[in-house]
Amino acid sequence: MLKIQIKEPSTQTGSICVSWYVDPKLLQLLDGLCVEKPYVLLITAPTGDRYDIGKEQRTLAPLKDGMSYVSFATDGENVIHAVVVWDYKQDEKELKRIVLRKYCREWNRELLDYNGEKIDSRWREYWGIIDVEEQDSRFKQYATDSLNVPVPAGCFAKPAPAWEQPWVNLWFQEPPINECEYDKRRLWAYSIQPPIMFLNWILRVSLTLIALLSGFRQINWTPVFHLLSNGISETLENFKNPNYFWPKSWGKTTLGSCARMQLVTLSPPFLLSIIGSIWFFERTDLKTSLFLTAEFYGKLFATTACLFFIGLILWSIIKTMRKVIKPKSTSPSHRIPAQRDYMRPENVEFLSSHKGPRTYSTLPRQRKTVQLWFKDTKARRCKPFAR
Repeated sequence: MLKIQIKEPSTQTGSICVSWYVDPKLLQLLDGLCVEKPYVLLITAPTGDRYDIGKEQRTLAPLKDGMSYVSFATDGENVIHAVVVWDYKQDEKELKRIVLRKYCREWNRELLDYNGEKIDSRWREYWGIIDVEEQDSRFKQYATDSLNVPVPAGCFAKPAPAWEQPWVNLWFQEPPINECEYDKRRLWAYSIQPPIMFLNWILRVSLTLIALLSGFRQINWTPVFHLLSNGISETLENFKNPNYFWPKSWGKTTLGSCARMQLVTLSPPFLLSIIGSIWFFERTDLKTSLFLTAEFYGKLFATTACLFFIGLILWSIIKTMRKVIKPKSTSPSHRIPAQRDYMRPENVEFLSSHKGPRTYSTLPRQRKTVQLWFKDTKARRCKPFAR
């Protein structure tokens, strides 16, 4: 049996503490299946006609923690789903990739049914429910639970200014979940991002001028003046334009990208710009001031070659040492079975004791980890944005 509880029937900050209790038989069943580290997957979503996979919020927490925090994405009636999950190959990264991976701002796996009221049976095999049902039909009722929670409209954070969002979210595909995440992005946007974008603009201008001097026609200047809505890939599209300056008949033929780049070196504007740069370089003292001599290039090449070969030798030595130091795996018959963490007597008692909803303040001192403290602080101070 898995039972989830909350201290308050509604939330005021958009985030809420969820605790769970399990039957000792479930822990014994997991131990019999050789599950090293089971997790509790918490999913919050609106139900009925208001359900949308883009409004789901998912949290993955170790079963032995006994509690975690979830957030909501919309007001009104929401539901909290809880299910015990694990990867059958004991690969934690694979488990997180399956249940927490996003694509195009939506979850990659649809884990709920069409109205968000229950776990979709099509994905049970990812946490082993089908395999367990063949051995013990009671597992399904042990491993899932749900709880309805009303979410008021005033518990969400105010949206950020519309004029600032494109600049702050420029390097991120996903919108910020809460205020703290937006503040982190804002710190980056007004410290590191400006010089990077200036260099990006210089690169765009240089590539556009090269395309112009090389004889390409129908140059697209939009990426130079609209940095936020256009990427540097739009600037590179100028070199793929089949309309060429000399001669015009080439614009009516199909030329490959390699052939077009070779024709760039034959265009009069490109040749004149190269000749002018060489003349300016030879007529000034820029060559001496930058140490651009044959001796300089020789030393640079020799140093680069030495560093490359030294790195190659070190990489070979480290790779060889890993093979030598790697311990030999013992056969399963000679392994000493170690007691799993969640099967320790103190953890069994903690997870199975029904003393009301848990919070961080009511946890025993030895269970107040840094991770739970961080989640508790984040839940109290970082209001989520409504979607």
